[in-house]
Amino acid sequence: SSGINAEWPLRPGENRLLNLLNVKDNELLISNGRTLGDIFGDMTCHKYNGSSVVDYICTSTNIFGNVRTMKVGSFLPYSDHSPLHMCFSLGCLRNFICGTAIPEFNDAPVGYKWKDDERTAGDRFEEAQDLPEISDELKKLQESSIDCEDDVLELNNKVLGVYKSIACKSLTRKSTKRTNKKKWFDWQCRTAKKDLNKAAKSFDVNQDDEDARSHFHMLKKSYKKLIKSKKAEFLFDVNKKIEEGNKLNWKSFKCLK
Repeated sequence: SSGINAEWPLRPGENRLLNLLNVKDNELLISNGRTLGDIFGDMTCHKYNGSSVVDYICTSTNIFGNVRTMKVGSFLPYSDHSPLHMCFSLGCLRNFICGTAIPEFNDAPVGYKWKDDERTAGDRFEEAQDLPEISDELKKLQESSIDCEDDVLELNNKVLGVYKSIACKSLTRKSTKRTNKKKWFDWQCRTAKKDLNKAAKSFDVNQDDEDARSHFHMLKKSYKKLIKSKKAEFLFDVNKKIEEGNKLNWKSFKCLK
C-alpha cells in the first residue's frame, strides 16, 4: 500500500505520482498516513473551496525504517500549504578497512557537575582562578608570543590545560561508571538509554508539546524492544554454548537468570 488515506480523493496529478511509486526500481514509499505523528493523513493544503492532501514526503524502502516521526505542521498565514516535518534516526558507525591506517582519537573530555549547593559551582570555579599556581599560569599565557600558526595551537592547548586544572580543583567529576554491567547491554543499549533520558527531560519541560510527547513514547517503545531483543539474543547464544558443551561452568548458568 502507498500509505495514502482511503478517504483522500485522488487529483489528476496524483495518478502520475502513484505510477512513479509503483515502478520497481524506485522503491519509494509515501510517509503520509502511515507514520507516527500522521497516522490519519492530515490535510496539507487549505483553500477557500476546501482542504486536500497535495504535499507528500516519500522515502526509499531502505531508509523508511529510520523514519521516527512525520507530522503536518500548523497552518501558517504565509502559504496555503502546511509545512511537513520529518524526524530520522541515523546510526552511524565508523568502518575501518583492513590494511589502512587507523586515525588517532583523543579521549573524551571529562565531565564536571555544575549544581548548586551552599557554595555554587560557579563561585568555586571563579575562586579557584585566584589560586597562586593558577595566577602564575595565566600570567605566563599573557606573556606568550605568537608568531605563527603552531604558536596559536600551542597557546590554545595551554589555555585548555589551565581551565582543566581549575575545574579539577573546584568541581566534582561526573561518574564514568557503567550503571548496567550486563554483558548483553552493549553500546547500542547505552546510546538508546541516553537518547530516551534526553527525550524524557524534554517532555517533562514541554508536556503540552505533541512532538516532544510522540518522540518520547517512540523512543521508549524502541528502547524496550531493543533491550528485549539484545537480552534474548545473548541468552540464546549462552544456552546454545551450554548445550553444545563448549561452555559449562557456574558463571554461565548464572547468566541465564
